[in-house]
Amino acid sequence: MLTFEISRKSKVVFSNTALAKICRAVFEAKKMSGDYYFSLAFIGDKEMTILNETYRGKNGPTDVLSFAELDEEDEAPKIETKKYLGEIIIDVEQAKRQAKEDGKTIKKELNTLAVHGLAHLLGYEHENVSKAMAKKMTDFEAKVLDN
Repeated sequence: MLTFEISRKSKVVFSNTALAKICRAVFEAKKMSGDYYFSLAFIGDKEMTILNETYRGKNGPTDVLSFAELDEEDEAPKIETKKYLGEIIIDVEQAKRQAKEDGKTIKKELNTLAVHGLAHLLGYEHENVSKAMAKKMTDFEAKVLDN
């Protein structure tokens, strides 16, 4: 089972039910077994700009950052009886701008960003990797979001 904890530092309408549905879809798509846990934080541009500059060396906000807790053997550390995957941080203001630009609802954009962040926590990458590796990530995300 994949469970989560949410921190809302920015006003956002994203229900625990919606996130639970995404978790089930990720769990099924990845054919995971066992108990896993991750944290999800919703923040604004100001906080995201600081994080993006600190951890990626890039100016300005980004839509989502993921901080995976996988060790060298690709085994997540245990917290109590659950394996901790890491933290996903979503910039709500950036998500709203992207949703508007793409003609999506904010809920759909937040779903997309949550799945993208989870894919990173599970080891998928799309930057500085081969096209085939990046395609694996986009295929995984599409599979999850289609469910």
